[in-house]
Amino acid sequence: MIYNIIMKVRAYGKLNLSLYITGRRGRLHTLDSVMTSVTVFDEAEILPSDRTRVRFLNASVNPERNTALSAAALVEKECGLRLSVTVKKGIPVGGGMGGSSADAAAVLWAAEKLAGVDVKKLAPRIGSDVLFMIRGGTARVTGTGDATESVPSSASFSALVADCGAVGTAACYEAFDRLGGGSGGCSDALVRALALGSVPEEELINDLAPAAALLNPRIKAAAELMESAGLTPHLTGSGGCLYALGGGEKEEKLLRSHGFGCFAVRCAPAGVEEI
Repeated sequence: MIYNIIMKVRAYGKLNLSLYITGRRGRLHTLDSVMTSVTVFDEAEILPSDRTRVRFLNASVNPERNTALSAAALVEKECGLRLSVTVKKGIPVGGGMGGSSADAAAVLWAAEKLAGVDVKKLAPRIGSDVLFMIRGGTARVTGTGDATESVPSSASFSALVADCGAVGTAACYEAFDRLGGGSGGCSDALVRALALGSVPEEELINDLAPAAALLNPRIKAAAELMESAGLTPHLTGSGGCLYALGGGEKEEKLLRSHGFGCFAVRCAPAGVEEI
């Protein structure tokens, strides 16, 4: 095996523009969500190695709890390729922006280039949104996350993101159940609006928002600050990041003055790219 091939890739995060919980299938919740790639990213250096390993440079992340390691282990099992993966985090950990899935996407994308790994086959075995995180763009995700359909979108937007701290996905869904369920809505109207180049605030609904705020009170505090500045806050994924369309230096300064990490994002056309 050649060990001097080094791939450096950038894996982008995502926003859930909508997230409706539509029911259950066995032990899993079913959903209807529109996801779009945005310009916050993790960087990964990936190279063939004598053993499979994953490490993180700038964040306290247990590799055993990040799907990059699951992806690398699956690559080794399927084709014998062992990868050394070093990740520099830029996507907030536990923020609902797909950080762990983005790291897995980076590993599989590199494995496809290095060894012809079939990412369509392997990605769903790692996580329901990993294939989307590889492809990027805008997509509608339904079922238990196992059905992904590209959404034609001519919409372009910027958003201000406030990092309120991690929220565990499993805990968020458990809290959602305790609170009695969701709105009963769907993403049809949002999909139609995106095709026309619009991102209507009233369609940016996340059924997990009350549950995430219950688990992490800083979400409510950040939402109140955004509202005081004239912004409309929306939760992405299962938390704990809020985003608001628009916003600028004034709003960012306000959030930072109250101890919130924040950053601006815009739409990203790709899920993973080489750098």
